[in-house]
Amino acid sequence: PSAKQMANDADKFYSDLQDTINNVSTNDMLIIMGDLNARVGGNQQQLASINSVGPFTVDVENENGARLVEWCEINNIVVSNTFFQHKLLHQTSWMHPGNKIWHMIDYTLVNKKFRSSVEDVRMYRRASGGIETDHHLMRTKIKIHLKSRRKGVLQKKTSIDAVKLKDEKLVEAFQKGLRERVDDANVDTISIDEKYEMFVSHLKEKAREHFILDKKSMAFVERQNRRHTNLEADYRNKYKRLRKLAKTKIEHRQEKYWDEVCERIEKSIKSNDPATAFSIIRRLKGGSKRVENMPIGDKNGKLLVNSTDQLERWREYFCELLNVHSTVDPYVINEVQITTPSRLDLKRQNKQPSFEEVKIVLNQMKSRKAPGSDEVTADILKAGGEKVIEEASVAGVKFLYSSNDFFHGSREKYENVNVLALLYADDLVAMCESTDDLEKFIRSFEKITQKFGLTMSVKKTCIMTLQQLKEDQHGKVLKGHEVDHPNIDINIQNQKIETVDSFTYLGCTITRDQRQDTQLEIRLAKAARAFNMLRYSIWHRKSVSIVSRLRIFRACVHPVLLYGSEVWSLTTTQEHRITSFCTRCLRTIIGVNLGDRM
Repeated sequence: PSAKQMANDADKFYSDLQDTINNVSTNDMLIIMGDLNARVGGNQQQLASINSVGPFTVDVENENGARLVEWCEINNIVVSNTFFQHKLLHQTSWMHPGNKIWHMIDYTLVNKKFRSSVEDVRMYRRASGGIETDHHLMRTKIKIHLKSRRKGVLQKKTSIDAVKLKDEKLVEAFQKGLRERVDDANVDTISIDEKYEMFVSHLKEKAREHFILDKKSMAFVERQNRRHTNLEADYRNKYKRLRKLAKTKIEHRQEKYWDEVCERIEKSIKSNDPATAFSIIRRLKGGSKRVENMPIGDKNGKLLVNSTDQLERWREYFCELLNVHSTVDPYVINEVQITTPSRLDLKRQNKQPSFEEVKIVLNQMKSRKAPGSDEVTADILKAGGEKVIEEASVAGVKFLYSSNDFFHGSREKYENVNVLALLYADDLVAMCESTDDLEKFIRSFEKITQKFGLTMSVKKTCIMTLQQLKEDQHGKVLKGHEVDHPNIDINIQNQKIETVDSFTYLGCTITRDQRQDTQLEIRLAKAARAFNMLRYSIWHRKSVSIVSRLRIFRACVHPVLLYGSEVWSLTTTQEHRITSFCTRCLRTIIGVNLGDRM
């Protein structure tokens, strides 16, 4: 569709294209070639959140180009033309009849999974003369790569059903099973390590029996154990009956499950616990990247294939990152107050932990956390009750000291306070009215941090001046006439601090013109990726109701799209882009397109 056509025609084109690629298997290579009449700009590639555009673009982005990139981000598709460097005449494919300027509007799009299979994309001028077209011929060179051989398949860890842990009858039966164990752990001849191994083995056996295997799976195990015996037919019939019974309950259980997932995500978002929310989202997405298959290069960029060389490179990297030489002022060390435990606490450390102490420690452990080397989770230990506490009290438990020095100030209390700097962990933003004040602050900050053995990272430090427009004699702002700021030259550690037009702080991109265009592009790209992660696991799954899909959309995609929107000041065009994105997502969720009547 042309940029001069109505927006609904463009939406219909991409909607029909979306319906077409939805029928393509994710395991197949998807290739889209043709004149898309869209200009992809270099500003899109500069955004860290956009991965579908490469570094070699030739145009300024137009409306169709933004729409194309947004569609590519949603579907995990890359614009292959922009990843290969050629002369300008070998990149552009069409000349504007009015201004006689050449543009890149013919593209080869492939799914990101097969991006490495595309070896080159370029234009040929001679081929267009014989077929009477104003477009140059586009040639794409593709070589399919073989899948890398996996060295070994790790045994999948069995997960505990969190719903069963809430069943009081199952928990009571689990605790009863632990108490029925033959009490061999009290024999004096057995070492503490052997006692612990016996206890963990019995704990995992009972946990598997009560919280992992159900009646259907137990029947399947019995059937497998009785294969090629006289009892095979009886256990096969029993398995079939239980399988039929399980199938009748699947639909009801699935609806209940998705409602529970939605509630957990919404509750985590509202309680400022994004880690739990996004762990649930990642589990819904499924799949994981294998770290051992990811490429690793040395300092010179040479690809390392040998596993020994890769491990050595990791060791070298962390040594350079963490083992930084620093000098601390002795006066600062002497001023640090060290909290010394009382004599009673020191004496208590050398004794065996009591029953009550182990009980307190178990109750303080967080649930749904990864287990240790013994593969026993905190949820199982809590469900074990007093028997687990009795067994755990025979091993040494160390109590460490912690601090709670966080300060949460009242917003109303500091309304009239002038803010000089914003500090969040090791991220700092300083706001000054003049160059002299900024230089004085940086010098003072560097001096203080050096006393504590800290070093400012010049590579990660930047300076940005806010755009200020000139005013006439009547105080009216003159658009397009910017106040000239002096060149800021501040050096630290014999290195000049870079002056930039934008920077990212706490996930929000701030630009010197104080507009939201760049931030909106980033949020739309990240929201498109978040939406695409759940395309096949949620949006196209028939077992998930539309109501549950909408709840997951509001819980998983909305927070990504509207992150930092409390301070946005949007134009009508920007609001229309957000509305269009949400409308396209809702069409996919409901399963309709522009041609359907509703």
